[in-house]
Amino acid sequence: MIAKTIEVSRVSKKNLLLIEMIIVILFFALAAAGCVTLFAQAYSDGNYSRELTSAVIQAQNIAEFFKASGGDLDKTAELQGEYIFIGEDELWMYCKEHGFVLHLQAEQDGGLITGTVSVFRGSHDATMIVVDDRPVYSLEVAVFKGVVE
Repeated sequence: MIAKTIEVSRVSKKNLLLIEMIIVILFFALAAAGCVTLFAQAYSDGNYSRELTSAVIQAQNIAEFFKASGGDLDKTAELQGEYIFIGEDELWMYCKEHGFVLHLQAEQDGGLITGTVSVFRGSHDATMIVVDDRPVYSLEVAVFKGVVE
């Protein structure tokens, strides 16, 4: 009778140890899955931050060129170097390094020339420009040319 009790006790201890190990492994697997998710989100946020920083720098450069040229789009395009299209009141540029298409829309009201620089993800070839619907970044810029009489 005593032999059977000892044997049952050993088997139940082994089962408990096995169940405990399974629970520990399950806990670590869930923790690892959570960590992988956090690292993936951090990587994505880092890429977005890098892209936004590049877009801000590009927009600021174009805004400075626009101000330096006194609000003249032709001079702005000349200062910037690489442009795609110059219209009467707009300028399209492409930044190969970052894959951005930049758009500068200008408007004159008396002696004040205002412009909006928008930076889009996109591309272009010889015949067309392809951009996303929403800009990555937009910046307002203004140049005062003096009182127009």
